[in-house]
Parts: sequence; C-alpha cells; structure tokens
Amino acid sequence: MAFPSPHSRLRTPFPSLFPILGTLSLWAALILAPSQKAAAVDLDFFKDIHPFLQPNCIPCHNKTTTKAKLNLETPEFIKKGGESGPGLIPGKAADSLMLQSAAHQGDSTMPPKDNKSGAVDLTPAQLSLLSAWINQGAKSSVKRVETIALHALPKGVHPIYSVAMTADARFAACGRGGELFLYDLATRQLLSQLKDPGLKSGAAHEELVHSLHFSPDGNRLASGGFREVKIWRREQESPLFQKIPALPQGATGVLSPEGSRLLVWDTTEGLRLLNAANGDLIKALPEAPKTGVKALSISPDGTTCAVCTADGAWSLWSLGDGQKRPESGSLAGVRALAWTPDGKSIVFCVGDGVRVWSLPEAKVLREIKVANPLACSVSGDDALLAVACGDSAIRLFSFASGKPGLELRGSLENDQSLATLEWDVACAALDAAYHATLTARIDAQNKLFDIQVKKAQEAIATAKKELPDKKKAAVPAQKAREAAEKAADEASAAVAAAPDGKPDAAALAKKKDTTTKLATAVAAANSAVSAVISAENHIKDGEEQLQNIAASKELNTVNRAKSESDQEASKKVQSVAQAALDALKATKSKPEIQPLAVAFSKNNLSVAAIYNDGREHVWSTASGSPLGALTFGAPMTFACIVPGLESEFLTLGSDGRLAKTAAPDRWKLERTLGGTAAASPFLDRVCTVRFSPDGRMLATGGGESSRSGDVHLWETESGKLLQSWKDKHNDTVLALDFSPDGLWLASGGADRLARITEVATGKQRYLLEAHTHHVMGVAFRADGRILATAGADGIVNTWDMGSGERAKKIIGWTKEVTGVQFLGASSKLVTSAADNQVRIVNEDGTEVRSMAKLPDFVQAAAGAKTSPLLIGGGEDSVLRLWNGTTGDELTQFTSP
Repeated sequence: MAFPSPHSRLRTPFPSLFPILGTLSLWAALILAPSQKAAAVDLDFFKDIHPFLQPNCIPCHNKTTTKAKLNLETPEFIKKGGESGPGLIPGKAADSLMLQSAAHQGDSTMPPKDNKSGAVDLTPAQLSLLSAWINQGAKSSVKRVETIALHALPKGVHPIYSVAMTADARFAACGRGGELFLYDLATRQLLSQLKDPGLKSGAAHEELVHSLHFSPDGNRLASGGFREVKIWRREQESPLFQKIPALPQGATGVLSPEGSRLLVWDTTEGLRLLNAANGDLIKALPEAPKTGVKALSISPDGTTCAVCTADGAWSLWSLGDGQKRPESGSLAGVRALAWTPDGKSIVFCVGDGVRVWSLPEAKVLREIKVANPLACSVSGDDALLAVACGDSAIRLFSFASGKPGLELRGSLENDQSLATLEWDVACAALDAAYHATLTARIDAQNKLFDIQVKKAQEAIATAKKELPDKKKAAVPAQKAREAAEKAADEASAAVAAAPDGKPDAAALAKKKDTTTKLATAVAAANSAVSAVISAENHIKDGEEQLQNIAASKELNTVNRAKSESDQEASKKVQSVAQAALDALKATKSKPEIQPLAVAFSKNNLSVAAIYNDGREHVWSTASGSPLGALTFGAPMTFACIVPGLESEFLTLGSDGRLAKTAAPDRWKLERTLGGTAAASPFLDRVCTVRFSPDGRMLATGGGESSRSGDVHLWETESGKLLQSWKDKHNDTVLALDFSPDGLWLASGGADRLARITEVATGKQRYLLEAHTHHVMGVAFRADGRILATAGADGIVNTWDMGSGERAKKIIGWTKEVTGVQFLGASSKLVTSAADNQVRIVNEDGTEVRSMAKLPDFVQAAAGAKTSPLLIGGGEDSVLRLWNGTTGDELTQFTSP
C-alpha cells in the first residue's frame, strides 16, 4: 500500500475506532461511574484530556479556526465558551455543553459526520475522563514541553515526496522516505547518498524528506523534514599538478596504465622505462627503434609496449626483459595507436579512419571510417571507441559495430557561457512578447475608444438637434400649467365661498375637472422640462465622455510609445545576445586546436582529451555533457592520458608535469535548523524550502495542520533566523517561491489561499483567492510579471502581478496538481499531478506535451533554468529523467 503523501495526510480521515455513543443509560454510566484512573488521581488537562481533543475537536475549535467562536485549546478558553455560552461548568459535567455534545446528548452533536478534519467520536473511556476532569473542577494546567522521540520508518517506505534540480541541470536530488539521494544527470549515475553522521540509521532525516531545493549556484541543497531543515554543502577539489623528473628535456613519453612508470623515447638514448616519481631507470630497450618513433603505448597489463615509427612499421617489446616480441607489421599513415582492454588487439589511427588489428589472428578485424583521426581509446568494457579528430571533435563509436554515437566538443566553460546567452535571449524574447501584448492591448482599447467617441458624438449631435424643439415645446406646456393652476385655484375658491359651506354640484364638478386638468398640465410641463434637461445632460455627459476618452487616449499614446520603445530595446538586447550566441556556437565548432590524446575513465562514464593549447576537457559518455576541465597554461607538443581512480584522469604533458583531474564533488551536512527539541521554531513538517535568487536567504514553510501556516526566513551562510512570520496562513504552508528580483515571496497553503508578501517588510501585497482546495505549488515566471498556482482542486491559475488579478484558469487535470514550475525564461509550465502524469502547458492553457500513464501518484517534478531536462518522482520511488523538448524518457533512477 502506498504511503500517504505529505499533502494527502492533511486530509486523510483517521479510522473509526469505536462505535458512537447513543443510549441514555450509557450516558448516565459515564457521568456516575468514572474510570478507575479518573477516580484514583487528579486529572491534568494537557496530560490526560488534550491528547484526545487534539485530533477530534481542536482542528475546528482553535485560535485560527474557532468555529462557533469556541476554542478548546485550554481550560480557560473552554470555560469562556462561544456562541452557545460556556463550554463547561466546573464540577457539573452533566450540565456542561462540551460533554453533552461529545456524548451526542444535546442539540449539537460533535464531531459532525463526514467532517473534513478526520475527527471521530470520543470513546467511552475518553468521555469518562472528560467527565471526571470537569467534575474535579476543570482545573487549569501548564502545557508540557517535550522533546519528540522519532522512530525508524517502516521497511519499504520509500516514496518520493520531493525532487530538486540545479539550475544548470547537472545534479538532481530526491528524497525517499528519510533518505536523500544525489544524482549526476550528466553521467546518469547515482553520485551520493547524503547521510547525517549524527543519525544511527544512516539516513538524512529520521522522518520523511518533505521538501528540497538547490541554491542558485548549485553549491547548497536544503532538505526539509519533521521540525527541521538541513543544509548540505558541496565541496569541490581542484586539479593537482606535479613535476615529473623522469621526463628529460625534448623527450617523448607515455605513462603506464597504473601511472607509476614512464616509457620515454628520445633520439639520444632511445627507448627506456623509468620510475615516474624519481626518474630512476627500470629497464632500457637498446634494441628498440632509436629514430623516427611516431607513437608509443603500453599494454593494459603493463608488460608490453607497442612502438610505431614514421614509416608505418610497428613492433611490440617486452618491458620485463627488453626483448622484441614476434608480433609486428606495417601500416601506412599511422598517427597513433591504442590497446584494447584485453590486450589482444591494437587500434591504429590512419589517415581515413581506424584499423583494429588482432594480435592472435595477425589481421585487421574491422575498419571504422572517420576523417583525420589523431588519437584513440577503447573503453574498459569494450563498448565504446573514442576517436580524437583533426577538427577538434572527439567522436564516439560502438566498438563492436562501428556505429557512430555522440560528438563531443567544447568545454564546461563554453557551455556555461552558451547557457547564459541562451537565457539572455529567452528573457529578452519574453520581455519583447510582454510589451507586444501590452501594445496590442492598448491598440484594442483605442479601437474601443474610437467606437465610443463615434457613439458619443452621434448622441451629442442628436441631443443638440432636438434641444431647440424641446425648449420650444416646454413654453406652451408651462403656460398651460399656469392656466390650469389658475383655473383650479378659482374653482377651489368658489367651492370654499359657497353659502353655509354647501357648494352646489356644479361647483364641485368644476373643481374636480380643473384639478384633473391641472394634474395633466403639471405632468406635461414636467415632461417637457425633463426632456430639455435630459437633452442638456446628454450633451454634457457626451462632452465629458469625449474629454475622458481624449485623456485616456493621450495616456495610451504615451504608454504605447513607451511600450514600443521597451519592445525595441528588448529586441535589441535579444539581437545582441543572439549574435553573441551564434558567434560562440561557431567558435565551438572551429578546429582551431588539435587533440593530442584521449582516454576513458576506469568506470567508463567519462572520456577526457588533452589539446595542443594545454587544455584538457572531460565529457560524459552517456549524455555528452562537459564534466570538467583543467589547463596546463602553455601549449603542448605531446601528451598522454591514463585513467586514475574511477572517474579521475592522470595526464602527462610535454612540459614534464603530471596533472590529476579533480576528484568527484563531495556533499556534507553543513548545519541543521530546528530539530525535534522543544526549542525548534518548526511546529511540524517543513513542507517547502526555497533559496532566494541571490542564494543569501532560505525561506521555509510549514505549520500545524488546521491551525497555523508559518514562514521563516534564514541567512544561508550563518543559519541565523532573520524573520518569522507566524500564521502567515491559516493552515499549513505547502509551497514557496521568490520573485526573480527577490523582493516578493509567494506562498501557498492548505487554507486554499496564495499570498504575495514583501520580503523586506513582511507586508502582504496580494491575497489570491480562486482555489477550492490546498494550494500545493506556486511559481513566478522569469520576468516576475506572472505567478502560477497549482491546487489540489486539479486547477492551475495564473495571476497578473501588476494587478493581483487572475489572468487564466487552466484545467485538464483529474486529481491534485502537486507542483508547478515555469520552464526557463518561457511561458511554459511543468506540472506534477496525482493523475499519474507530468504535463507541460502554456500559460494560456494549451498542452505542449504530457509524460502520461506513469505507474503511480506523481508527487513532484522540476526543471532546470537553462536545460530542457525534467525530473519527476512519486509513490513508486522511481526518479525519472525526461527530455522536456521531445518528451522522451532518458533514464530511470530506481531506489537502491
């Protein structure tokens, strides 16, 4: 059974333990017959009562979620009560509303059925304890602060809840249970399992790893667990150089496979084997060629050397007795040679390719065509052949079939420069697109204004045309009203003057008639006046509208001009960056330098080549990515490379120095923030960690489920707590992301809200409300103008950071969207979801591609800043690597 996710645990119901209390006799028994424990000792609220109120009552009745205005966290709050009065009456359990509700003996039944907190009915024993405590006076007590003792996770609990990738896509990390694994994405291998030396379990965390994030420079990794955050630091070594006294001035030499001996040739003393450390002579080979030596190579077992002269003749010599072996031959145009790992064949580099010569069979086994080969090497597993060519490229072939594979060029430094320029191009394109959209929006608004102007002008013209007639019509209407008023007054006076106050019928009829006519005249006059006023108002309103539109269009003219200017500036930046990018790509492919030697590492995961400019480069044989470099600082006339330990190389240069490439990076625990001790600032799981864009700050988010959502800001270098934002959310904080400029921090929580906070002041800038369930992911676009939020409601929303308004609602997921991230400097989003897929969508909602039909719930996915690589992991413990451009799965990293 899959272990519940850190997010799903917030809403997974607890199993029902006991049947509901339902009879009055049992209610009476609880009140009258407390448990033996309750009768024997005084009960303590926090020791005896709080533990069963916490999961079943307090999630809905706490300082944050005070339903019915009732807080059950302390005796004082319970006594104070809520909307229905005091929660309890000390000494009178039977009359206490709290116990009545818990025992289902009143108008209110608690907890409600099908509640979202997973609360269940209190057991008879718990109700008995509650009753006894109230009858004992509901005494106050002090909450005990205890250190939490964590136990080892059950065997087989290895879900991936969090993943992270460095900005350059070199490293990836994932947590499995409490263990933390680091992978080299270039070599497609497990690099290290990070362990806390203070834990006997050998894990990174005693509890589950809930969150991960690399610092922008890739030199730190933060991992969040239960009440703690650990920061791991990358330790890098530098290449080592040492002088080799065994190499005389003007001599040519090659190292033995183990690097301790040196085979040297010069025209003065011929061929001899020396101790590489001190130059002492081990064996002279006086019979070996003394002139015209073109290439040298020592067999894998170190017993034999192959010598090739400029005329193409080659021969083998024993390094034990210095005698010539029977194998020999001639091959025109030989430039270099190398042994196969079993020592049974020699690979010759000739003008148009390589020839594999079988020593036992004394014949060419196969030929591989490749232009201008200068050096070659066969991998230790016989799988690959590396050929260093005259155009500066290192080309890999299948050694068995000769099928071409990767072409290796350039350096780590060049690739980093390329990535930086590609980022600049993409950012400029994103900015230009934004301003183009803004310009289009202004143009659309101006078109609407033009329509409104036309309508306003037509309305004004109509009103002005009708106004004289309406004014003219108002004059007789007013006179008619005055005449009607006079007639009505005269009729009323006549009625009033009747003898004995008894007017005749005629007088009364006349009064009624004049009154009716007056009402008609008044209505007609008022209507005529209203028509005049209405026409005048139409003219006035129309003219005001024209003024407002004119002002808006004038402002739009200014804004449009600025937007066009900004767009042109962005295009110019893009053009300059693109030109620099194209130039660097062209330089990368130019054969300005020549390779002198090439070799595979002992683990066959990398290949190194040394060039005549004194630079050595190392690439991955799996991906072709540059892994590292070193430089001798001066041009070379010859060089030799042999594998060192695992992935290291030993290189002999013509200047008499031996260089050792840097050992693989090591990652060590730098510090722990918080912990299970009482003083930890973390109340529960740390569900999210995020480094600031400059790497100087680390933000962490968590809180107590259903009670609080806290955010803490830490100084990365020292681990100092800078700010603590208590109750930033009303429920657990599940996601964080800094804006690209580091000024804002976006947070998403189980309270269904996302918030934008000013980092410097802690003030809230925006409250984003749209999700109907947990906000499980937040991500800023590279320009900071758009924020994406992912929800457990199966929706991704995008938000305009200029206004704080929702820009787009994106649908298409059938279950929780567990994470979201913008890919590089683009409008594309990568999402992970519980519906077994990793999707890439545009921010307008259109799907780019989907890595669908994955075997289980996908908890997290991540992309790199300057690479198309994507990773994702979930309940099946497998970390998957994809090419985001094609959707192809590149590899799977399974749980060790």
